[in-house]
Amino acid sequence: MTTARKALGLVGGTTAAGVGLLAAALARADGATCEVRTVDVAGTPVRLRVCHSARGRTFARGGTTYGDTYVTGTHPRTRDDDRLRHEAVHVLQWQRWGPLLPLLYGLAELRAGGDPTRNRFEAAAGLRDGGYA
Repeated sequence: MTTARKALGLVGGTTAAGVGLLAAALARADGATCEVRTVDVAGTPVRLRVCHSARGRTFARGGTTYGDTYVTGTHPRTRDDDRLRHEAVHVLQWQRWGPLLPLLYGLAELRAGGDPTRNRFEAAAGLRDGGYA
């Protein structure tokens, strides 16, 4: 692993935690209740803060992961094991790419024409787990 990749990983972990804390505060202001879960992703435990029952001003589609925090509404499917595994992969993406992730994700979304099944970050997180397939 290169020094640059190691540095980005350190920044990514810090970014994921900081962005997650801010997202949790905003989700709570939007009516959410937050709890911390540990989700297994291919044998790796991933810490995921789940903020559910938000009114909808703080997430898109069925839910959105900001750093280490997943913000969603009230539908039970958005909190089942498959969905949480999908969102935990997004946490790993935040940890890998750090502050570059929103830009890279946005570019992938544009390239996919807004179709999540063609977005490389959604595909990597598992389309079936994410409810897209």
